[in-house]
Amino acid sequence: RCKFGVLPAVTTRTFKDVDTTYWAAPYIAKAKAMGWVDGSKSSFAPTRSINRVEALKIILLSQYPESAITGGTMNFKDTKPGWYEKYVAFAVLKKIVSGQVDQNGKETGFFNPTGNLLRGEAAKIISKTSNW
Repeated sequence: RCKFGVLPAVTTRTFKDVDTTYWAAPYIAKAKAMGWVDGSKSSFAPTRSINRVEALKIILLSQYPESAITGGTMNFKDTKPGWYEKYVAFAVLKKIVSGQVDQNGKETGFFNPTGNLLRGEAAKIISKTSNW
């Protein structure tokens, strides 16, 4: 059940590539209104897979105000300063994420920011950010 109740039908496009009749249009519109998503150049790409840093940002913003997402450091071998740095650094600080591990459970030092987020990883992040 949606914590916002029943979402109203969308009558205007939130993004140029999300038709008002698209099944996820109300959810995308709500996520944009809440500041969780902003798209890219007025597009959302609703059928594209989501990568690890995009998903992390959305999940964090659904639970924390943007102004609270501060602190921490991003010390992975495969990350560099950019738009996602504050989200990854904050998630590391709060022990929400810790990077990738090998088959023995040993940390590799990599985060794989542009890799797809696995369902298990999503469940972990959501569980660690939820207030339940």
